[in-house]
Amino acid sequence: MRYLKYTIHASIVLSTLVMCGCDTSTTRGLLYLFGPTVKKTVKAEYSGLEGHSVAVLVYTGPGIVCDYPKAQDELSVAIARELRNRLRDVSIIPPNTVMSYQHNNPDWREEDVAKIARELKTDYVLMVTVAEYTSRALVSRAIQGRIRADAQLHEILQDADGVDFSDRVAWQCEEEIESLYPEKGEVYDRVFETRFLYEARRQFADKLVKHFRNYEVRTDDQI
Repeated sequence: MRYLKYTIHASIVLSTLVMCGCDTSTTRGLLYLFGPTVKKTVKAEYSGLEGHSVAVLVYTGPGIVCDYPKAQDELSVAIARELRNRLRDVSIIPPNTVMSYQHNNPDWREEDVAKIARELKTDYVLMVTVAEYTSRALVSRAIQGRIRADAQLHEILQDADGVDFSDRVAWQCEEEIESLYPEKGEVYDRVFETRFLYEARRQFADKLVKHFRNYEVRTDDQI
């Protein structure tokens, strides 16, 4: 009942604005703000994780490690948390388990993915290769969290006897995933550096995990 009254009231206001000569773009914008919410569902690009386990392995190159030693671990935790929160029927290998494996095997990137998966006891391995991780804006010295990375999801296969393991790329991003926080680099106080990187990691994890789940977005199709 309250929604009906709100819709009728908004319709009267908007009709009045049209009669007063507001242009189409203005009316469309007001309808977006005050009209009934219209949403559409974006389907997951890969939906085969349900009922399986996933390990997240993040790689940051020497340059990133030098400037941000904790980047690899912190991004791993952010992605694992987002997977756990958004994909209820998927088992996430604890980040500490994965990070311990990486730290104890410095050359893990040289190993076969199937071997890594067998060590971690997981059905899938989500590989994230970070190309950029910084708290500096691109064209200034402003403080801005920026992350750019490629990602691949490997499905682990085994023969009928469960002895031989192999892997296949079940999904990979068509282009690098990027996050930017805040959108405009206009803050210069380094006290915000930790917070901005944290928010950039959250944003990156959200963008990545959306490839594996259905989600809704608002549209402006009221008109």
